[in-house]
Amino acid sequence: MFAEHGVRVFGNSSNNPTCGETQFRRWTGGQLQGLPVTEACQILEAMWPEYTAEQLFEPPPQSDPQAPAFDLEERVGAHRSDVR
Repeated sequence: MFAEHGVRVFGNSSNNPTCGETQFRRWTGGQLQGLPVTEACQILEAMWPEYTAEQLFEPPPQSDPQAPAFDLEERVGAHRSDVR
């Protein structure tokens, strides 16, 4: 899915950013320092246009303990179902 959106954003190039299992786990593990490279952020924002890359990687608000955490894995699964 990430690669498909990369082609939509940047065209069909061997230089497009990729996201393998290890990178995905790094991103969803909650230990990311800073944001991914700009090109990866552009792809993520194309995948979820209602969010910025900053929003996708920020921790849930601490002021509202009832606020649900953003679950990227759940969103990916839901998005995959929509695409098929």
